[in-house]
Amino acid sequence: MSRADAAPNLALLDALRPAVLDPAVWTRNLKALAAEQPLLAAELERVTLPSAWRPALALDGLATWRLETPNQPPTWLGGSAAPLTRARALLDQFNPAGKNPALPCLGCGAELRVLLERLPPYAAVFVLESDLPVLAAVLRTQDYAEAIARGRCIFVPPGRAAAFLEQRLTEQPGLLPPGDIVLPNLAAEPRIAELRTMCESVLATIQAQRDAELQELQARAAPRAPATLAPLARFAILALGPDTATHALTRSLRRAAESLGWPVLSRLLDAPGNVHPLSHCRQLADFSPALTICLNHPRAWLPVAPPGRSCVWVLTESMATIDQPEDGVLYLAASPLIHAALRKAGVSASVIHDWYWACEAKPDDAANDPADAALVFVADRPAAEARAHGITHGTHQLLWTQLRALAAQSWATPLIREPAKLLVRGERESRIELTDPQLRDWFLKLVERVLIPGVIAEQVAQGLADQPLEVLTLGYNWEDFGARRFKPLATGWFELLQRGSTLRPRAWVFAGQFDPLGPALLHAAGSGCPVWLHSPSGRSLDPQLAGVLRSGQHFLPFGDLTDLRRGLASLAKTPDVAQQLADRARRHVTEQHSYSRRLLDLRAHWNAS
Repeated sequence: MSRADAAPNLALLDALRPAVLDPAVWTRNLKALAAEQPLLAAELERVTLPSAWRPALALDGLATWRLETPNQPPTWLGGSAAPLTRARALLDQFNPAGKNPALPCLGCGAELRVLLERLPPYAAVFVLESDLPVLAAVLRTQDYAEAIARGRCIFVPPGRAAAFLEQRLTEQPGLLPPGDIVLPNLAAEPRIAELRTMCESVLATIQAQRDAELQELQARAAPRAPATLAPLARFAILALGPDTATHALTRSLRRAAESLGWPVLSRLLDAPGNVHPLSHCRQLADFSPALTICLNHPRAWLPVAPPGRSCVWVLTESMATIDQPEDGVLYLAASPLIHAALRKAGVSASVIHDWYWACEAKPDDAANDPADAALVFVADRPAAEARAHGITHGTHQLLWTQLRALAAQSWATPLIREPAKLLVRGERESRIELTDPQLRDWFLKLVERVLIPGVIAEQVAQGLADQPLEVLTLGYNWEDFGARRFKPLATGWFELLQRGSTLRPRAWVFAGQFDPLGPALLHAAGSGCPVWLHSPSGRSLDPQLAGVLRSGQHFLPFGDLTDLRRGLASLAKTPDVAQQLADRARRHVTEQHSYSRRLLDLRAHWNAS
């Protein structure tokens, strides 16, 4: 029998593969735990692990422990020789449903590791491990220090679980109690029943406490703000949704308010201790703002309305389609398109104020920084496949393909500005007609918001691919575009902002935006670098930009690739001309459209009304 035909030696799979542990892991974990739970950290420091526990590598490479008790076959801590593989399989369909999951035991730490990887940063995992040696062992092999410090990993001490949870949840009013027990099969049924009873009892106690405090806050809520806002108005910014873009925007607004000398409070959904609304209501009551702005979420997300005046800054069309305007709320529209969507939803013009996108003011010498030798191309690239957008019927997929081909042929013509006519022509040429009115409206929206912008972006990208400069893409789905000089920079402007980027490219090129007035355009105009903006078939974008930026004064429009290539060539031939326009745009944005200017304008609007 040849070596290739030999039966595999299964005994080798169970052979010990020693793991060399990094003592810094234990040190970091213990330090982080001592800051949050000093009593538990002290107990763990005194634990001596059994001599039969040996650090080993599991079959999937995870550092864990092998228990080699004399006269017994070896076993693995947590019961699996491939714990990470098992954990990923068990948690593949896990949905926390907005709750903080509770693990009934720690095992070898694989399940906790997978949960922390998959849960959002504002979710916590409560670990209900009853065996201190197990906890001490796992903290030597798995690094949870950052998760412990951020409150995302909470080890509930055995023997005093209920008292600990009640104290922790009382001290942190924004922390949600343990929700569902995840993977209950990892522990015995009596243990699971005991844990469920304990968690339900803690939930009832804490919920009653929090409801009582919210009622008290409501009862002593401050009266409405005075008729005018003082020069140094107390200002609160709320971003209580999970969108990290609104969190980055909150930080920009906070810096703007601080530059004006305004006392400011900002509250974000960015950590497990900031989830329950009581924590925000308590902070707002203590701070007593004269003005509160909710970023792209209703004020009603708070069970107690903030003191003073309230605004909702509406940033997206989906937020603009509100069912019922809230009494006493001023709706701030981030663009003319958002204003129109609010009016269409039935919001009175008297409670809408145009409060368009802005940017942070740059230092005066920022424009003197050398420009990078690259273009930044700002565009999203939606998937070409119809199925990716929910189009599953075969004939509808054929229509989508026909429409994409038609849009590619006519992207630089007036037809691209009329989605309804494009759809009619596509139906005629494909001989596929959408007769159901609701289906037709849905399809037309996809054509207008997805298909046309995506086709325009791809056509412009093809034109940029043959010019000599490197192209950095700012938008999603460019990883597989295939052009040699294209490199993904970020999936969106706020991702770039969170990195603290000070990018100054040779030029910015914008194409395919359904709403051309967005934060990236303002920041590009304020960078002191030339901006080119696609103007379908040469149509003026001034109405959609509402005077915030003007064609020919602050940016250069292009209707087709010939226009764009001619414009980019001018960077080398007549660089001073393009730079003069860029400098004019920078001064204009800094003076008229910074966030600090927006705040002053909002105060003036309130006082005038």
